[in-house]
Parts: sequence; structure tokens; C-alpha cells
Amino acid sequence: MKLTTFGGARDEDVLHWLQDTECIFDSVQSYLVGVAAKWFRFNKMNIPDWSSFKAAIAQAYQPSFNRTLSVIEQRPITVQHVNSSSVSPKTTPDSSPISQDNFSALIDLSGSNSNVPSPSSSKIEKSSTPERITNDDQQLTIVVLPEPSSLHQFVRENLTEDSTVDYIPNTSSPIITITQSTCSSTVAIDNPITCEDELQEIPNDQVNLYLSNDLGVVHRVLSLVMQLVKVNVHGKTAPKTQNSQHLIGNSMPNMEQRLVTIVNKNIPDNLSFVFLDDSVTEYVHFKDRFCEQNSCTANLWSRCNNVEEFKIFFSRIVLPSKIVLITTGSRCSDAIKDISHLDELHSVYIYCRSIPKYEPLKKQYSKISGVFDIPATLLMHLRNSLEKETIHVSDGLRQNPPQLTVAERAKEAATPPKHNRNAEEPDVEYFAQPGIHWCPWNSNSCSTNLLVQGQGSVIVMQFEAMPFELRLSNRSDPNDTEAFSIILIVDPTEARLGTNNRTYDSSTVPHHVLQPNNGQWRQYWISYSKQTHTVQYGIGEMRSLFTIFRIILDEIDHQSMKDVCYLHIKLNGTDQMLIDHAASRENFRFFVGAEVVCDPALVIVPENILTLIDRISHRAIEPSCLEGPCRKLYRSILNFELNESDFPDLSRAIDRSVRSPDGWCHKKLIEKANRFGRPNFHATYLRITIGHRNGSAPGHAFVVEAWPPGHYSPVHSHSNAYGIIKVLSGRILVKIYPELALNVRQHSPIETILEQGQITWMLPKLNQIHQVRNPDIYGNTSVTIQCYQYGEEDQEHYEYFDYLNNDGQAIDHFDPTSDIDFFEFKRLMQNEWNITVNN
Repeated sequence: MKLTTFGGARDEDVLHWLQDTECIFDSVQSYLVGVAAKWFRFNKMNIPDWSSFKAAIAQAYQPSFNRTLSVIEQRPITVQHVNSSSVSPKTTPDSSPISQDNFSALIDLSGSNSNVPSPSSSKIEKSSTPERITNDDQQLTIVVLPEPSSLHQFVRENLTEDSTVDYIPNTSSPIITITQSTCSSTVAIDNPITCEDELQEIPNDQVNLYLSNDLGVVHRVLSLVMQLVKVNVHGKTAPKTQNSQHLIGNSMPNMEQRLVTIVNKNIPDNLSFVFLDDSVTEYVHFKDRFCEQNSCTANLWSRCNNVEEFKIFFSRIVLPSKIVLITTGSRCSDAIKDISHLDELHSVYIYCRSIPKYEPLKKQYSKISGVFDIPATLLMHLRNSLEKETIHVSDGLRQNPPQLTVAERAKEAATPPKHNRNAEEPDVEYFAQPGIHWCPWNSNSCSTNLLVQGQGSVIVMQFEAMPFELRLSNRSDPNDTEAFSIILIVDPTEARLGTNNRTYDSSTVPHHVLQPNNGQWRQYWISYSKQTHTVQYGIGEMRSLFTIFRIILDEIDHQSMKDVCYLHIKLNGTDQMLIDHAASRENFRFFVGAEVVCDPALVIVPENILTLIDRISHRAIEPSCLEGPCRKLYRSILNFELNESDFPDLSRAIDRSVRSPDGWCHKKLIEKANRFGRPNFHATYLRITIGHRNGSAPGHAFVVEAWPPGHYSPVHSHSNAYGIIKVLSGRILVKIYPELALNVRQHSPIETILEQGQITWMLPKLNQIHQVRNPDIYGNTSVTIQCYQYGEEDQEHYEYFDYLNNDGQAIDHFDPTSDIDFFEFKRLMQNEWNITVNN
């Protein structure tokens, strides 16, 4: 059979043509309606009209002797079961089970399939297993799956001497197998979503979910396959070897693995995409554009018509696999509340006609990455987000990551990003934390423009201690002798801050100068404001209360300060840092942003009771100012109380158990005395967890902690997590430090007392390092509830708290395990309390 309808442009056998373009007949039926031009364009064919295209399909399926499979005629065929039990390399067609009945398949070239009764002289036998159609000219045997979707298909080819189908192992991953042949060929189409030993018919609703394959993208995938697989369809004899099956088993999975890696290189391994809407046209548009832009296969995409269908689909996802959901605003509103807290949901993108209508939904749920009314904008945002997560493997193969020690994981978790802060939420306060990343090596320049003239901030982050100079100038040339510049110089012996006219302040205090290498990232910052004519310098968290130098420029420099808009950087005093220190570029980060004006309030107050005085004096902030994860955590614990109607004396029972030598709490505290290094009874507290560890936070997401009088925690960090703390009983003293280091106590901490009912917060870059203490030495036990959540940008999920041990000589890693489950603890306290009351 030859394709002559295409004007002789192709000279291949029909089988080769079908493989080369992925035009399996029944999948073509579902694709032809209304999109012929696109199909032609993808396959680089020039077909003049629709009639010629229909004629080509009919010609492709026209066997010899005019037995045409079309709307005009049908012919009887023999149906064979093709599965692991009935078909093997030793089986002949005559020995395979046969199932027949009076059934005809009418192939409608307008784009639909219909199954109707037909005369007995022209009937096609029905089976739930693949059909076998024989071409007498060539002994060509085609095994066709009934109603397969082409979305997840690869071609498997078996060329055998006896015209039988070799055993094809059923797998969830499509592969291609080859055996040698003399004069016949067999093609089997296997759908990878079939996971049982016997090939089975896919239900219609599932077929609909996997339809609308992008033939253009799949064509590019199969082109790679075809370069590796040579199909014998011309009746040529090839030598048969005993090792052919062995070669298949070893070489083909590697070929498939390389192929998937090459094609999906821009997509994280564990992601797939779901389009939730009943519009097939919109789905095809998004899928096609995304696959083209990211060189990925369409089998990563699925579509659900409605929310219920999506929930069923979503319930089958198992970690580490995750879903990116693209949906309309109304369907997102119906679905998000049930899935937003689940780790299987990676992110949500809303496509709608009215962005303002669904912006509140984005504020409410942190996993909603954006609301868009233009598909191109949505896809660009999605692509940029995924590029940050993609892991490229140098040899083209997906490898399991090496197992890291806790110390190595701590380093990975602390490594700052090399990109801008994710898209900022409106009305959210970022507390002047710089979010614009700048890399001198990427820009091939040691100078860059600043965001706003005369005001802003710069952060220098170092993993490798190296002296540096920051010059904030009104001229683009760093060597311009007429330029006005604010200059910060930090080296191992001294820190100096001033202008090109004079030095305003300097220090040789050890914790003010360049910090030595200690296997951790160190942060140095400078902030300047033309409004107040001030310049500040600090180390660690960037906030006003951690300032080391604060200078006010001379009046003569006020006007020049307003024109400052350039940043010039030097490392190790050289103008050739891009060359001299190119090997160290991964050990530095530079960020620019807004200036530090004041320190943020630490207490959260509901909007309905927050006063103007609270705002302007920075005594409290409303929850809507915080980022999404903090808002979610705040809502989770806002109404949580310790003493409830079923046990109103729980706080008193805890205090009694702490003080009594026979109390469970007292015994547990003694047991934990050496938890943080050298035994210290007062450096203990109880961790009473609620729920299970689900990977969304370091340890358990919700923890009730009991603080006996005078007891305290070590100075510790929180895995760069978001967090909320509420005092349930008593009060606590919180000390916040600028960084976690051996010399941490040389810094003056920010101290605040939180009373019962008050709530405080932490961000990955603010309030991260603290110590908690019950300040009432002779008072009652204090109880708090802490809750934590990793941010969407956190790909490490470091589950340890790093802390300064009781000796103050080392920074160790604490696995925040549970002392007891909260509900079990409550029953235990109830029993102890009842015994006390009854006695």
C-alpha cells in the first residue's frame, strides 16, 4: 500500500506513515473536527482541501481486493485476545482464543464513530480486546485497541516469523519492543494508564478525560523514537538472534528514560497538569501552547469537566507526585477549600474574565499563584515558576539525589535563592525586605541601577567570608571623581560607613566586622533614606532595631543624596572581581529593595479592634498585612482555647502535673533535661502535638507547648518556615536575635512580653531566630500553641530546628518530635486531675 493521495509527496508504507504521524485511525476520528489546518501545520504537510484529507485516510485503510473499511462497506474480521495469558511468542493465530458476534463498526469520516448492526455479509466481529485486521498483500497484521485515547500512547512493534504478537509486558510506562522478522509485522497500541495484566477497554468517561492529544508535540516525541527504532515493514529478512529479547529488556527502558528526560527537561519530575473546565477548546489551547513553549509531552496534561470529577482524580494522586491546577474562578471557588491544605496540590492558576472578582480568593489561599485574563500571561508566569524548580541532569538521565547529612541539608535549606521574590500580593506588607535579586556575574557588571532615587536598601549575603565595599552613587561610573557616594566598607578588622567626603562611623567590635567562615550564610545590609537623611548598617535580619551604625548626613550632602541611583560593588578590594572571583560566584547573593523605616509590630490584632494609634505607633498589625501562609495559620488557631467546656481546669491540671513529683509532666521534663546538650532542667519544655506530621511543616504543623516557671528554650531557628504563636495560658517572654551564631548573645535581642490571648508571627526572613521563656519564676506554667508551614517557594522542606546548645559551644540540629499527642495528653491530665480532686 502506498500513499498516492498526497500527490506522491511521501513514498512510505502505510504502516510507517501511521507510526510517523501517530495517526491511529480511531484517534484521528476524535481529532479531525475543526482542526485540520493545525494538524497539517504540525506535520508540515500541504494538503489542499478537506476532501483530499478524507480520501487519504480512506486510502490508508484500504486493503487489497477492494475490501474497504469505510462508511460504504465493512468486512468481517477475526478478533483475538492479546494479553499475557493467551498470547506468547509460541502462540499462532489459530491457537488464540476467538470471540465473535454480530457487530459492525462504522467509521464516520466526518469525525465520529458509531456502532450499529449491519448485514451478515458485511460484519465486523466485536471484542473487548484488540482487533486483528489482516492485509493479504503483505501478511500485515495490525492489532488495534478499541477506543484508545492517543494522549498517552506509544507504538510497540513486534516483527515475528509466524505473524503472531509476542508477549508485551503491561506497564504503566509506555515502551517500544522489537523482535526480528522475515516477512511480517505487528503493531500493538498500548495505553499506559492500563495497569492490570490483561489489556482492557477504557471507560468512555476516562477516554474523554484523556482525549485531545496535541499531535504536533507527540509527533516531535515520536520522531526521536523513530530515529532509534528501525521498523521492518518492507518484507526484508533480518537475522534472528537468541539475544534479541535480552537486548530489548536492557536497552529500551534506558532509551525511554532518556527520551522523557530530553522532552520534559523544563518540568519538575513530580508535576502534572490538570485543566478543570468543560471547554475542550480552551483546554487544547492551553495544553498546546504550554507543550510548545516547554518542549514537554502532552501526557502530562489531563482535563476534568467538573469539580466532582476533579476531586476523584485528585484523590488518586500520591506524594511525591503533585498537581498544577488551571481552572476558572468559579470552579476554583468550589474546589480550593477542600484541597488547599494538601501537599499533593502544587499550585493553582485562575483563568477568568474578571481579575478583581477573584483577587480576594488569591489572598485567602496561598497556593493560588495568580489570577489571569490572558492565556499567554498565565503560561508565562507558570513557566517562570517551574523553571525555578527544575533540576537539570547533566547526562540526560533522571538520577536519585544523593543522601545528604543533616548538616548538609541545613546548608541547602539556608542557601538563599537566586531569583526575585515571587509575585507580590497586594496589601501585603513585606517589611522592607529586599526582593530584587542582582548577580554581577550574570549582568557582566559590578554596577546596577537602584529602584528609587535617594532611598532604598541593599543586602549582601556571603557563604565565603570576603571583604567588600558598597558604593551608593549619583554617577554610573564608579571611578568618577566628581560623584557623590555613600560608602560602606567591611573587612575582618573593621567596618566603616561614610561618604566620599568623610567617614561618619567605624567599629572594630568582633560582631560588627566581617564574620569568619563557619559553614553558614551571613547577611550584611545597608539602608538609606533621603527623607530622613539617614544611612543604617547592620548584620543579620534587616530591621531598624538591629542597626549597628546609624548616621545622619551633613546638610551639604542632602541634595546629592536625593540623586543616588547607582550601586557599585567590590570584593576583596579589586575592580576585577568578575574575573578574579568567578569561581566564588555561588557563594554570594545581592538583593535590592525599599529602605528600612521602622521595626514591624510583633503582635497581631484583628482588624475590627485595631486602632489608628496602633498603626502609626507600630504597636500592632492586622492579619491581612501578613503573607498568605501566615494568614492561613492565624485563622487556624485564632479560636483555639486550652480550657474548654469538657475540661475547664486543663491549665490548672498541667500546672499541678508540672510541680508534682508524681505528675506525668514533671517526669517528662526530667527525662528531657539533656535534650539540648549539657543537662539543664530549666532548659526544657513540653511539646504536645496535634494531628500528624504531613510534610507541610518542620515536625508537626500544630504544637501545644508547656513552659514551667522560669523554663526556656535554646536560641533556635525555624527552618525558614512561616509561623504563628498564640499564648493560651500565662505569659511568655520572646527574645528575637538577628542571626543564629556562636556569638549570638553579643547581639542585643528584641524582647517582648506576650500575654494570654496575644498572637505573634514569623516569616522566613523575619523573627526566625528566637528564644522563648516563661518569665514568671514564681508564677504558673504558661501554655502556647505554635503552628508552622513551609512557603511555596521552599523546595528543601528542612524538617529540623537548628539551635545553640546549652554549652553555647555548637550549633546543633533538633528534630522537633512529639512528647505526646494532645488528645491523649488531655485524657491523661483529666485522670490526674480527677485523682487530685477526689483525694
